[in-house]
Formats: sequence, structure tokens, C-alpha cells
Amino acid sequence: MSEKVYDDIRPEFDEALRLRDAGKMAEAEAILSRLAERRPDVAAVHGMLGHVEEELGRINDAAVSYRRATELSPASELASISLFHALYELGDLDGAFDEMRRFRCRGPSPEYDQLIGDLKLNLPDE
Repeated sequence: MSEKVYDDIRPEFDEALRLRDAGKMAEAEAILSRLAERRPDVAAVHGMLGHVEEELGRINDAAVSYRRATELSPASELASISLFHALYELGDLDGAFDEMRRFRCRGPSPEYDQLIGDLKLNLPDE
């Protein structure tokens, strides 16, 4: 967890990461969902929950989790890029590019710069 160490959830969060790394996504999701209910203020929990939901093929749920992570940590490039990809995959191009613009207005973004190059996009500076 990058924003702060939350001792009250650290062991469970670490267990969810271990399960995710072992490919046990449903078990990791169960832990992360409980943590998100107990500590709805922790962006890292929502971001990781989104990742696991995405791995389970539940892109709509992942987008909701990533959106919550960006609300809690608006400067998180990882949360923003994850939300962009989920929305893009869902076909919500307006939402995806709105998120890109929101984040890029904050300052430089190496990940989005790379993505723009990969997609060969010419976005107006807004």
C-alpha cells in the first residue's frame, strides 16, 4: 500500500496479494471485498480489488473499483491508467479519454505518454 501503512488491514491485504500471485483470484477478491467494506478510505484496496476483478473478467466491477481508487488518490497514475484501460475495454471511449485528460492536466505522465504513442493518438491539450 503506497499511500500509508494501515496496520489494521496489512496482514489481510498481504494475504490477498499472496493469493492473487498464486492465481487464486476468487479467494483474493473475497478478502479485498471485505477490506473495501471495512476500510473504504484506502485507495490501494480498491485498486487491487479492481485488478482482481479484471482478472476474473468482471470489467464493469473493475471500472467501479478503479474509479473509487482514483477518487481516493487522484494523483495515482496506476489507478488512472487502470481505469482508462477498463473503460476502453468496455467501449466507453469518452469516459476513458476523459480520465486520461483529467490525469494529464495534473502534470507529466510517462505512462499516458507511452500509451498515446502506442495508440498513435493526437489528443488536444486541454
